Amino acid sequence: MTQNAHDIVFWQNTISLHQGPLVRELGYLGLSVLVVTQDGLSEARRSMGWGQADFGTADVVTSPSAAALNQLVQELGPETTHVFSGLDAYPMVAAARRLVRRRPHGQVLISTEPFDTRGLSGLARHARFFWRSHRLTGVDTVLTIGRQAREQFNRLLPSTVRKAEFGYFVESRTRTFETTQPVTGPVHVVFVGELIDLKRPELLLEALLAIPHNTWRLTVIGDGPLRDAVSRSASQARHADVSLLGTVPNTAVADVLVTADLLVLPSAYDGWGAVINEALSVGTPVLVSSAAGSCDLVSTPLAGRVFAAQSRADFRRQLAAALDAGRVSPEARRDLAAWAREKTSARAAASYLAELIRDPQAEIAPPWRNAVTNRGDES
Repeated sequence: MTQNAHDIVFWQNTISLHQGPLVRELGYLGLSVLVVTQDGLSEARRSMGWGQADFGTADVVTSPSAAALNQLVQELGPETTHVFSGLDAYPMVAAARRLVRRRPHGQVLISTEPFDTRGLSGLARHARFFWRSHRLTGVDTVLTIGRQAREQFNRLLPSTVRKAEFGYFVESRTRTFETTQPVTGPVHVVFVGELIDLKRPELLLEALLAIPHNTWRLTVIGDGPLRDAVSRSASQARHADVSLLGTVPNTAVADVLVTADLLVLPSAYDGWGAVINEALSVGTPVLVSSAAGSCDLVSTPLAGRVFAAQSRADFRRQLAAALDAGRVSPEARRDLAAWAREKTSARAAASYLAELIRDPQAEIAPPWRNAVTNRGDES
């Protein structure tokens, strides 16, 4: 049987727009990549403005049958690295991991978001992940997506499994920032996301409406069951400048963000929140909930602020402070975009992942943190 020469295989539940840039950058590093997904791009994601992901030179297999999956695993070489999405959360991905374990293979990594611990359902999720974590075998590294995942799986997983911080990464945006343009007028605040309780758009609008209206203007991108409520609240406030754009193509979001002075992600829970990457990439600072995985990217004052997710008072304080900072100057926008390009881009993430694979014993910090230690040197 002819063996497949892929260096890395990503086993995923679905086609992900935010996986494309990382996979392409791995290809630019000279690595041969295969992406295997349980499902194609869902209608729900299409309705949110997502387009097809561009995986560059990578090979892509979607929805393989059980026989095709078995054949695919048999054809992979013994040095191939496998990156599985979720902790046995998706049937095809879990089946692939079982098949891989039966054959010679390279490193095995699992990437996982945090699980939502709120309410009775949260207790059930904790029990389920506790059970999965304690029967986990044959895994070299778990890539934890965001702060909450890092904290959860540091507690749940044995010390023999390396944990490494990771995330999602977006398309690089090439922008020219005009340095002579005057920065005047109200602070432009932007919200991007579904208009649902979990994303808490009304928390943002309520806090803004308590602040003099001439100091800010708000653009809301997204749709959902709270649209009418948000629209009513905005219309009842005289002189408030609130624009509801509805759903726009993902490629157009950056065109709005580059005009913003602040992107706010007030989610009660968010596995990641890639709009934070989008904002930073065009030099727009953020105010992000501590319950969003992407709050990890706010590792420099340039990037913005993180508020305590369970504290409305802290949200109001942080929002007021961000508005008091005023509009973003072209120089500050240029500096933040340059920092994001170096630290949070798909290119930086690809180099980081390649380094993790190259040295499976090293504790390597992600580029937005920067530090390296060796596991063998730990006391």
